[in-house]
Amino acid sequence: MPSTADEMFKKSPFGYALHKIVLDEKGKIVDYLFLEVNSVFEKLTGLKKENIINKKVTAVFPQIKDENFDWMSLYSKVALTEDEISFEQYFQPLKTWYNIRAHSPENGYIVTTFSEVSKKDEGFYRFAERSSDLIYRYNFLPKPGYTYVNRAATSIVGYTPEEHYMEPELVLKIIHPDDKQLFLDYIGGKLPLEKPIQTRWIHKNGQVVWLEQKNFPVYDSNGNLIGIEGIGRDITDTKNAYEQVIESENLFQKMLNLIPDMVSIHDTDMNIVYSNWNGFGEIPEEKRILQTKCYRTYRGYNEICPDCIAKNVFTSKESIKKEVELPEGKWVDTRIFPILDNDTNVEFFVEWVRDITSIKKSEQILAEKNNLLEGIINAIPDVLSIKYPDHTVERYNKKGYDILGIEPEDIKHKKCYGLLGKSQECQTCATNICLESKKPERVEKYVPELDIYLDCYSNPILDEDNNVVKVVEQLRDITSQKEAEKELEDAVLKANEMAVQAQHADKAKSEFLANMSHELRTPLNSVIGFSDVLLKGLKGELRNSQKNYIANINKSGRHLLNLINDILDISKIESGKIEPVYENFNLSTIFSETESIISPQANNKSIAFKIEKPRYDLEIQADKRQIKQVIYNLLSKP
Repeated sequence: MPSTADEMFKKSPFGYALHKIVLDEKGKIVDYLFLEVNSVFEKLTGLKKENIINKKVTAVFPQIKDENFDWMSLYSKVALTEDEISFEQYFQPLKTWYNIRAHSPENGYIVTTFSEVSKKDEGFYRFAERSSDLIYRYNFLPKPGYTYVNRAATSIVGYTPEEHYMEPELVLKIIHPDDKQLFLDYIGGKLPLEKPIQTRWIHKNGQVVWLEQKNFPVYDSNGNLIGIEGIGRDITDTKNAYEQVIESENLFQKMLNLIPDMVSIHDTDMNIVYSNWNGFGEIPEEKRILQTKCYRTYRGYNEICPDCIAKNVFTSKESIKKEVELPEGKWVDTRIFPILDNDTNVEFFVEWVRDITSIKKSEQILAEKNNLLEGIINAIPDVLSIKYPDHTVERYNKKGYDILGIEPEDIKHKKCYGLLGKSQECQTCATNICLESKKPERVEKYVPELDIYLDCYSNPILDEDNNVVKVVEQLRDITSQKEAEKELEDAVLKANEMAVQAQHADKAKSEFLANMSHELRTPLNSVIGFSDVLLKGLKGELRNSQKNYIANINKSGRHLLNLINDILDISKIESGKIEPVYENFNLSTIFSETESIISPQANNKSIAFKIEKPRYDLEIQADKRQIKQVIYNLLSKP
């Protein structure tokens, strides 16, 4: 046990106390005893020596167990390590701030010397304890270490003030490795102490804490730097927010760089504050300079562009969108967005420019094609319509508008049958049929509202799910065709009636010819019969001239009989009853008979008639009577 206080301690202006630690059965320090105090201790604490010697601290000061400051742990470490610490701390049981120095003269023992702090320092400490910022004092001499740390340290870095006091090197252990050299340079005088620095610290729970520290040097009477007093503000949230802003800005920058169009931010003096240098703003690297005039950087003008629309946003304070054709022939889609300050004045504006030259050319080509297609559609003489499955009309071609007597604006939200003045769908509808079959369908119908016949052809347009989304319908006016068909039908009926009448007339003619032929053949047979009797000499011999005359009468009679038979044959042909009679005969006999009959008639008309007969007999198989009739008909033609 160390010796008790000597005369030096008794005469010391500081309070003095010697303690011995008390261990529990597990060897843990749970208390310490008062072994010796001096008179200044009695004066500063108001306690009498005889009332506290060999008593435990917790018995003398029961409130010490409830203090925020862990006196037991702090003094225990000093007693066990024989270390020395100095610090300022408020002692709750005595409600007083003390400047305390503690050391261990021997393992298991503690000597404390202390004095009350000045009223000025007490006011400072009261203020510091209420502060949410970290406030500290760190001595370099005579021994490095914290002499004061406020309670905010516990919430900011996770370590209590007593932990700071017990471990002078704690600062170097919890400083972030990447900021350690900066901190050493700072406290080593390589950086101005008065200048704030921002460093990262490792919280006791492992999280990174950002502190902005500002320190003030402490000098001794000789002007030597012996320590620093400082304040550290937790700027973790600010830093995280800033880093998020930076991250967001970097992400924003990356996103803008991906945009192929020019995105540029300008101030009201037309200076470029930001640009992604893409699209219309894609200029050489050496010209990509911020805070230069946009008109000079982007387009090489010395004054505001003559076609500038951004300047209008200063007065309107509203976004502007406009497609502009530039003098060099380019087309750009320009959009201006104002950024207003707190007084609603334009502070900056964002200019978004897209080169739409190719789009404009495509639109022109498309417009020309559309005009051509529109011309083709309107040139079609049939009615063309596009409508939805509910029969709402999307459009007609010119023929459709003309036949209905309406304009394009008249069909808005109208059904096709409604445009005819009807309240419901047509009874015969090609569209309804094709909606069911999902294939082209055709019907013909009479439309009384237009007094015309229509050939209706509906063609469905299907989506990828095979549902009908629209129907294209072609309507052809077939009124003239229907009228022609009616006329033809009437003509056929009339022709049929005439044919019946002709059949009746032909029948009457055939009956007449048959009757007349019978009446003629009866006397003709008598002539032929009597001439045969005369030629045979049954009534006496005839002279040669008489024989010739009677022979001619007989031949002519027979020829006339054949003619009558031919008339009957014509009747049979017309009735489909004639049949040829084939036989073998010599053509010369036919020519001789023909010559004897035709010659007298030719002589009467002074016509020389002669038949050149074949030099040899020519036999054929045919209907002899019809052959003779053909020859007679040929010779009888004029």
